[in-house]
Amino acid sequence: MGDAIKRCQFLGVPVSISIGGFGAGYSLPTNQSALALFDHLWNTYFGGSLNDTRRSFGDAWLDGVDMFLEHATPAEHYSTLALELAKHNIRAGDGKLLHLTATPHCRFPDDRVKEALDTGIFERIHVRFYDDPACAGGFSAAEWGRWTAAYPFTKIYVGVPASPQAAASGYTDPATLRRAVLPVAQKATNYGGVMLWDRYFDKRSNYSGSIKSWV
Repeated sequence: MGDAIKRCQFLGVPVSISIGGFGAGYSLPTNQSALALFDHLWNTYFGGSLNDTRRSFGDAWLDGVDMFLEHATPAEHYSTLALELAKHNIRAGDGKLLHLTATPHCRFPDDRVKEALDTGIFERIHVRFYDDPACAGGFSAAEWGRWTAAYPFTKIYVGVPASPQAAASGYTDPATLRRAVLPVAQKATNYGGVMLWDRYFDKRSNYSGSIKSWV
């Protein structure tokens, strides 16, 4: 896997690790737990070199961390983790930068990640217009407007499923995305692009190929 990651990076494709997910067995209840998670991430996937740490991908150094939080609460300390990751970039000098992104639910605000996003240090936000009752029909211009207005210095992406099978709700076909969604989304000065969930389904549907020239 490490060689495959380095090959992607050589071709200009950044590779990040996503934390959180659909399972319920994770939390950051204290600042100390957030700092411990930073140490684990840094030494396992990035530039750390603790001798007793087993690096999952060998000497491959990932490009960033994405917060995909399904079960966090506003009281948890993901902002502490984000700030510690940002401190690494300040200290990095000529080293490789670590990029911060988040993939929240479409309803604004997403309290699971709001405190972290409010630090202002995230480069990209991929708003999920799927698997959320607030956006069961797909893209919402009202929610998009709230996200882009709240984080004007962050690139905001339209998150959509790459096929009807990729999500329980919110699928928008490529033609509708080109005709009805992108003309609205691209009016925002901090529009960043489109995020597809996920590559497995995209390879089978060629969704990305259908929209690439319009994104």
